[in-house]
Amino acid sequence: MLGRWYTRSGKGGISYDPTTNSGSNFICPGIFSLIAVLASHLALTDIYHGETDARLEWLALQVSFAAIIPFQISALITLGWILRARNAIRSASG
Repeated sequence: MLGRWYTRSGKGGISYDPTTNSGSNFICPGIFSLIAVLASHLALTDIYHGETDARLEWLALQVSFAAIIPFQISALITLGWILRARNAIRSASG
């Protein structure tokens, strides 16, 4: 689970606490994304050096792109949740 939904006592409404996530949901996609970045570097190096048949390298770039983009989007969404929760905690405390 990425976080915990809860109701704030006395304030009404439903809030989301993303800080309850341990981060384990992003370890595997993060490692896969890192491997994809390394594969992209190797593929781009081969393309730059004038590989005669670069179809495999272009395929590696497409697969890497497909692996990196969803991870980056989910990381930015999670960062937004954490910043919103942090701002809500700061405004509620003082």
